[in-house]
Amino acid sequence: MQLKNIISVCVLALAGVQAADRTQSAQYCYNKKGMFLEARSDPSYSRFACLLPKKNGDEKTKYCVTYDGFSGCYAANYGNINYCKVNTKDYNGRGCALGLGYLYDSIKADDNKHESSRIACYKVNGSMFLEGTMDSPIDKRFACLLPKKKNDEKTKYCVTYDNKSVCYAPEYGNIAYCDLKDKNYHGRGCALGLGYLYDALKAEDKRHAPARLPVRIRRVSSSTTQMTVLTEDLLVSYQEILATSTVLPSMVSLVATLRNTVTCHSVI
Repeated sequence: MQLKNIISVCVLALAGVQAADRTQSAQYCYNKKGMFLEARSDPSYSRFACLLPKKNGDEKTKYCVTYDGFSGCYAANYGNINYCKVNTKDYNGRGCALGLGYLYDSIKADDNKHESSRIACYKVNGSMFLEGTMDSPIDKRFACLLPKKKNDEKTKYCVTYDNKSVCYAPEYGNIAYCDLKDKNYHGRGCALGLGYLYDALKAEDKRHAPARLPVRIRRVSSSTTQMTVLTEDLLVSYQEILATSTVLPSMVSLVATLRNTVTCHSVI
């Protein structure tokens, strides 16, 4: 089982919801450009809903609402709020409005917390901010890890990343199972969640890292010097190139352009 799926099962087991139901609903809603609503900050709250873009006539057979300019209708097959199922014995307009409203407010509060938490976290020296999606593109998670202080391990979930001991800050994250004081605290779930986000961060850093450009100076004659881009790791320093009296002026200009992207080592 992939780590991503392990996290989903672990988290959703606490919520009492089958992973396939919620995960497939969220993915379907995302693919259809709908709005998926859930209580991200409270895994124990099992209700979720998918609002699909409203079409002409939908209001006659579906419960429809407008949030942030988005007009959507409850998709009965991709949610578990029975109050919102029009033309069934469970339908209750007020109950549906309250249920959807609670989930929508939860999403908005979580999104707002995300932005403010990122800013606050980066202001602390030695902090680490992790963010990403887990079991679906809509399941946005974030965590701020602050430098560990004396006795932090007694009240916080702490880990070691990049040889630094850091602890989860509940006020700057939305992973409830990492909060020792939260009813949803779950040590293994926290370890998997933070580990997944950390691995994603490192992979992203690696993807955006500047490419190494190996270059070698090969003397062709006493009057010219040729630069050759090679696949092997033969690198020469910028100072070494400029110190070579036979380097052509155009080559010096090229090297100057590349100086910030070349990892330099001396070549004997």
